[in-house]
Amino acid sequence: MGKYKLTSESISRYGHTLYRIVATRSFGNVVEGSRGGFVESEENLSQVGDAWISGNAKVWGNAQVQDDARVFDNAEVFGNAKISGEAMVFGNSYVTDYASVAGYAQVCSNAHVDYFAKIFGHAQVYGHAHITDKSRIFENARVYGKAQVSDDAQVSGDSCISGDVKVFGNARLSGNAVIARAGDYITFTGFGSRGLCTTAFRDTNIGARINHNDFTGGVDDFIAKIADMYTDCDLRMEYKTIAELIRSKFLGK
Repeated sequence: MGKYKLTSESISRYGHTLYRIVATRSFGNVVEGSRGGFVESEENLSQVGDAWISGNAKVWGNAQVQDDARVFDNAEVFGNAKISGEAMVFGNSYVTDYASVAGYAQVCSNAHVDYFAKIFGHAQVYGHAHITDKSRIFENARVYGKAQVSDDAQVSGDSCISGDVKVFGNARLSGNAVIARAGDYITFTGFGSRGLCTTAFRDTNIGARINHNDFTGGVDDFIAKIADMYTDCDLRMEYKTIAELIRSKFLGK
């Protein structure tokens, strides 16, 4: 026996007809007979697990809510988006366009997540934040305010991205990054033998952190790492110049 059924109460959303659901048995924190949110079909909400849609939340198209995930308040999930694990999407937020929210992640307030973006771990996205274009927010990272993360950027660790900041261009922010304005991080591309992206940013623990390939650490450690990685003197000097620029910008030395 399924845990819910569609009722005759319906609404229209961008040409799609959505139906109010009602619980046919008790499960998780849901009591039998509880009215839920709206779905277009049973494909939108798994009949197994404790996943639930409530309030005036709407899920339609090819979107799926699975496992023990919850979508509530006025949130909307559509397109080919997927909400799974114990993730929560609520407030006036929306998730669409093959985006996914998983693990224990939360998307709320007026946040938008779309175009293949992934939110997972214990990450939180809220305020008017916009995560898009294959970007990933994970671990304990928080993105809020009017911050925008796009262009395959990654935000992880205990990073905090806020304000009107725009993070893009394959940027990699991790550790204890605190980005509240455009000048709090910088990326370098097209340098070195492979043109790898190097990202530097303010870090509450070490002042300035550098992410380069599989390296993450402070300026002095980066200079030492470059000496081990490259035998070419010109490459070493190129990266040392970048490191000293980072030192000057974030540490004032």
